[in-house]
Amino acid sequence: MDLVDQVTQQLKAIELEDDDISEYIVGIVQDDSIEDDEKHQVIGEFLAETTDEPTDSLIDTILSNWKAMKQDQEKVELDRKAQQVEQAQALEKERLIKSEKEREELAQKAAELAATKQLSKEQKIQRDRLRQQYDDMDTVSRDGKKRGLGHEYIVQ
Repeated sequence: MDLVDQVTQQLKAIELEDDDISEYIVGIVQDDSIEDDEKHQVIGEFLAETTDEPTDSLIDTILSNWKAMKQDQEKVELDRKAQQVEQAQALEKERLIKSEKEREELAQKAAELAATKQLSKEQKIQRDRLRQQYDDMDTVSRDGKKRGLGHEYIVQ
């Protein structure tokens, strides 16, 4: 039930059934530039011109209902914002997890690639033996010519 309907219900208790009066009172109640005491006074003076019934408790009820509605709206808005923040944080957490996972996968692939490029111990030993064998076969003469395996070439 919106505020206009609530005010209309309250005014029926003092036998006032006019939608224009309800809307006028709601306009005053919802005006944030007016203090509550002043709102109470303005509404009280207005209703005093239209009825002889006591209106203080009615005005207090209208103002307290408005405050409750406003607080509920603010709470809903705060909850909505908090939920948006939580969703944003959850998305960020997902992105971080995904990014970390991708980084780990890349690191693993890089390690695998590096491992395939590295020689095993046996391969290194075999390579070193071959190098040593060919180094022994190659000799450099005093004239700067390198001889080995039946070939002669100049070392610079």
